Amino acid sequence: MIDIAGLREDKRPQSSRIVHALLDRLEAAERERDALRIELNEIRYGVAVAHDTIKALRAKIETAENDAAHQKALAESALRVAEGWEGKCGELRAALQHEVDCVEAAKAKIASMEKQVPVAEIVSFGCHDLKEVAWKKGKMPALGSKLYALPGAQPAHSAPSEEAAAEMGANGGHVVEAERLAFEAWMRGHCWKLGAKWTGTEYRSAFEKGGMVDMHAMRTRELWAAWRDRAALAAALEIKP
Repeated sequence: MIDIAGLREDKRPQSSRIVHALLDRLEAAERERDALRIELNEIRYGVAVAHDTIKALRAKIETAENDAAHQKALAESALRVAEGWEGKCGELRAALQHEVDCVEAAKAKIASMEKQVPVAEIVSFGCHDLKEVAWKKGKMPALGSKLYALPGAQPAHSAPSEEAAAEMGANGGHVVEAERLAFEAWMRGHCWKLGAKWTGTEYRSAFEKGGMVDMHAMRTRELWAAWRDRAALAAALEIKP
């Protein structure tokens, strides 16, 4: 490093005005250098701060993007659930309308039955208070028809034992396709909608995924199990010696 103060104190002849002028320029250059150093340090500090700020902003942007993606996924999931419930509500409305239609059909059938004309009448003949059935024209039952004294009376039949019924309930009967088709026809006769579709082995609803249970499908399975097992018990009684 140049000793400027020492050169200024030098009284030798060579220390002319030119030398002093050069020394002045050198001092000015050193001051400018020092100022530039300070400015450069400030610039470096500003660049470091800007770098940290940019890094923090990038982290915030990434977090915001992740949150936006998460919120979007939640919104899409909620939309799917809402659409599923909307479809389910539509099915329930259709099922309710079907039940209403069936009730109205049953009312009309009852009203028609109440207006029936008797097909026969018990009349007396002879002198000993004898009675006979006088059939109206065209109303004679088919040959072999059985007549009962009370409406709905049926011939006595053998019921399965409690032990056989309990065993059938525990193990279940075999699936017979004809019985399954008869079961669906019986459901239609009652105006009861099937709450599930036959998969080849059981009745299952499209909503029963991921451990979900459809109560309408469960009701259909319970009714089918009752029909299947009762048919199996009846078949066992028929072949019993």
